[in-house]
Amino acid sequence: MPNAATSRGRIVDNPQTHRAWELCSVVDYSPQGQTYTVSAGSGALLADVPRVVGNPGEISVLPRGTEVVVNYELNGRPVIFGVLKSAVTNAVEVNPARISEVRGVGGEAGVYAQEQGHPPNDPVDVIADDWIRKSRHNNFLGVLSGGTNVMSSSPMAQIRTHGVNDMVEVFANVYRHISALGNLNITNDGGKTSLTWRAGADQLTENGANAENWTLRLDAGATGDLFRLSVTTPNNNTL
Repeated sequence: MPNAATSRGRIVDNPQTHRAWELCSVVDYSPQGQTYTVSAGSGALLADVPRVVGNPGEISVLPRGTEVVVNYELNGRPVIFGVLKSAVTNAVEVNPARISEVRGVGGEAGVYAQEQGHPPNDPVDVIADDWIRKSRHNNFLGVLSGGTNVMSSSPMAQIRTHGVNDMVEVFANVYRHISALGNLNITNDGGKTSLTWRAGADQLTENGANAENWTLRLDAGATGDLFRLSVTTPNNNTL
C-alpha cells in the first residue's frame, strides 16, 4: 500500500518524470480539503490534488473513475484543470435523458456526424449555446438557446420558462403548493386524481405554522366525489 503524502499534491507512489499535462483518473475525494487522490497515466498516485473551478462558490464532487486532465505548471504542483469527456461505445440506456421535447434536434439531426457511442445518459438533443448541468440520475438544469430555461427531475416533475410569450410551464404528476394562505395539493392514488385546498384568513389562529385550523376547504376529483367546497369554523364545523 502506498504511504500517504504529507504535503498537498505530493506524488505518493511510483514517482516518475511528468509532462506538463497528463491524463489521470480520480481515485478518491477529501471533503475537508476539497482535494482529490488521482491515478496518473505514468503510474504515479497523487494525493491532495486541488481542482480548478469556475468561481469560489462552485462546489461539486467528481465521481471515482472520472478522467481528468492534470497540469504540473503551477509551481510544479499538480492541479486538476478539467474533465475529459469521452464516449462509451454502444452504451445501453434504459431511460435516455432528453432536454427538448422535439425529436431530431441537436445531435439527433442529420447535419451532425453520427458516430457510434456517447457518454451514457448524456442528452444528444442539444445545440450550440445550450448550457446543461446534469446528474447521473437524469435530473438537470438547462439554460437553452432561444430563451428557454428548464429545471427537471423527470418528464413529469419539471418547470420550464420561455422568453417567447413570457410563458411558464409546470409539469407535475403530484403537486404541493404551500403559501401564507394555505396548502394546495394534487394527488394521484393509483390513477384516482384529486385536488385539495385548505386555507384560512388568520395566520395566528387558522393557517399559521402547525395551526391547520382551516376555514376554507375544497376537494375536487376523487377525494371530493367530483366537487366539494365548504366554509367552516377552525374546528371544522360547517357554516
